[in-house]
Amino acid sequence: MKVHLALLICIFAVLFIRCDSNDNESLTLHVKNAGTLLSLIKKSGSLHDISSLTLTGNLNGTDIRYIREMVNGSSSERVFTLNLSKANIVGGGSSYYSFSDVNEYYTSNNVIGFGMFAYCYGLTSITIPNSVTEIGDLAFFVCTGLTSVTIGNSVTSIGNSAFSTCSRLKGFIVAPDNNKYSSLDGVLFNKDKTTLVLYPQAKDGTSYTIPNSVTEIEWGAFYDCTGLTEIYSNNPIPPTSDAHTFYNVSTDCKLYVPKGSYSAYSKAEGWEDFKNIIEMK
Repeated sequence: MKVHLALLICIFAVLFIRCDSNDNESLTLHVKNAGTLLSLIKKSGSLHDISSLTLTGNLNGTDIRYIREMVNGSSSERVFTLNLSKANIVGGGSSYYSFSDVNEYYTSNNVIGFGMFAYCYGLTSITIPNSVTEIGDLAFFVCTGLTSVTIGNSVTSIGNSAFSTCSRLKGFIVAPDNNKYSSLDGVLFNKDKTTLVLYPQAKDGTSYTIPNSVTEIEWGAFYDCTGLTEIYSNNPIPPTSDAHTFYNVSTDCKLYVPKGSYSAYSKAEGWEDFKNIIEMK
């Protein structure tokens, strides 16, 4: 009986260690020929065990489609980080995404295309290739597990709602040598920080002070940032915004503005929706 018990304990220990290892397996691969990612992963013997994937080389639609399947597969509950910093997105292969079996989307050189990673619920961290110049509309739409985004040095364009409904997103990191975009405390700006591009929905803290350099806030920049209870704007002239800039920010959120600028903010598009505008002393 004691022998059998000891054997069972040993078997349990082996299984536990194996499962724990599988849940944390990192894999790095070089995809020399676009479209061969699946075969490379099969050769690695890690088909169902990957939680962190680093890729270099060339990725086409066939590869991206498989990455989507990996992230959204039966084991997508585990943490899944994707590092593509030294990879290239190239044209060719199958469609990476289809909508209602009608609209098919294919890769283009150096572009994170329309909806490329949309609805990838299991994706928690993404490092965008340094070679990518454009992030398309809805590229990461409803990536509800995404907490961190690293943007490479070549991105010059970010499309509409590219990171919309990323409810756990805490911050952006932008390569210092990117000539178009920058980040400050996790918030995404243009290079000289005159335009606030996007405030992460799950950024830590309930209060935010808009930098004095900001003269414009983009469409939907604070979309669904329901955790904010205070916003400070030190510019007496309201930065340009629109009706969707602060969409679904709580009506109880207090807006603090410079003394004498209450009237300007209460009449400015986007800002006028705040019910609690308070002039600072």
